[in-house]
Amino acid sequence: WAVDREVLLEADINGTKQAIPRSPARFSDTAVGPRSGAYLRGADNRACLKSLLELTDQELDSLEHQGVLQQEQPIA
Repeated sequence: WAVDREVLLEADINGTKQAIPRSPARFSDTAVGPRSGAYLRGADNRACLKSLLELTDQELDSLEHQGVLQQEQPIA
């Protein structure tokens, strides 16, 4: 079903090809999908939490060590 409906789109994420969900909206003659690359889940955790909650690097390191913050790793 997923292959027939082309549910996943192959995208280059940090030099590694990964399958990501494609938009469910389909319009004729319209290209859909990431236009500027894709980021791994959690890639901007630190920057966002620093900006929004004004957390320090030490606090963010502690959250990562506790497993509260996680970042998806590229598939080798």
